[in-house]
Amino acid sequence: MNNLFKYLKEYLPVFYVLLFFGLIIGLFFLFCYIPHMYDFFKGDKILDAHIKEVIGNETDHAKIAGLLMEWLQENVVYPRQEDKISIVGINFYNINGKKRFFWRDVPASWTIIKKIGMCGEDANYFVEIMNRLGYKSRKIRPEGWDHTWAEYYTLEGKKIVLDPSSNQIITDLQKWIEGKNVTKVEAIDLKGKKEDITLEYT
Repeated sequence: MNNLFKYLKEYLPVFYVLLFFGLIIGLFFLFCYIPHMYDFFKGDKILDAHIKEVIGNETDHAKIAGLLMEWLQENVVYPRQEDKISIVGINFYNINGKKRFFWRDVPASWTIIKKIGMCGEDANYFVEIMNRLGYKSRKIRPEGWDHTWAEYYTLEGKKIVLDPSSNQIITDLQKWIEGKNVTKVEAIDLKGKKEDITLEYT
């Protein structure tokens, strides 16, 4: 028994070091998933209030899509390199005198609250809300071009392709990716299921 206590005492510092690093890794993991945790607890409430405020009683799909893209243009700030500030190795952005941390690929609720995002966050916002309104919608991600846009189907089954981050409908898919070195195009739904739709763009 004495030998056991002596053994444990000898390796106690190692245990403390491992515990410390375990806590650091755990905190980092939680930090990275803050937007998703926030969405889990408050997402539905935020989305419902946002839809009521931005969409109201509008039922025309084209007008709804337009209102969502208009909101993005008027409210969501693009994080520019010149606005980046590093604090203890963490990148913040100075937006209108306020420091904001920027996460990639966040849910719509986080974009609504924090109002900062790039094309991927804009696409997530659009796709999530359109699906919530009953329109099948997916984000479109190509290989070879760092950009993301979206598509949705009307209730009659017509596909509409658009770019929420630039507030425009995409009518000519081939011209849209022309000169962009795109090798593959995938449509991704809210569950992460991917479909290769490259032939639609080539």
